[in-house]
Amino acid sequence: MPVDFTTLQDLLIGNAIFVNEGNASLTKEGTGYVVTTQDANFKNLLTVLLPGYLPAASKLSDVDASKNRSAELAYNNYKQVAGRNFSTSRDIRVNYKSNITIKLNFQSHDFDGEVAIPFSVPSGYKTKQ
Repeated sequence: MPVDFTTLQDLLIGNAIFVNEGNASLTKEGTGYVVTTQDANFKNLLTVLLPGYLPAASKLSDVDASKNRSAELAYNNYKQVAGRNFSTSRDIRVNYKSNITIKLNFQSHDFDGEVAIPFSVPSGYKTKQ
């Protein structure tokens, strides 16, 4: 899958991925909506929950059917974190050459906090000014 840093960051934060806002169509389905969109790589069927238009599921299929790659993402167990709705459980299934299943379960989460990464220069090295 063509995943860059921004896409990986969106996966971790819980944002929908591979969504092209320029050609999206919206259909009401039950208590939510299905957003159909396509970018250069994927067709995306994104199911969103109301209120808040929270991602619930995303089904990706490659625009080039000969590549035979697809993915399904499920966003579950929403909790309020720092005034945001955050999916604390994600299931990701990728099909491309082999099947890969990824389960993300967030035990702790915080937004907009200070980040401190302690680092010291090992002995034997000198710092450059």
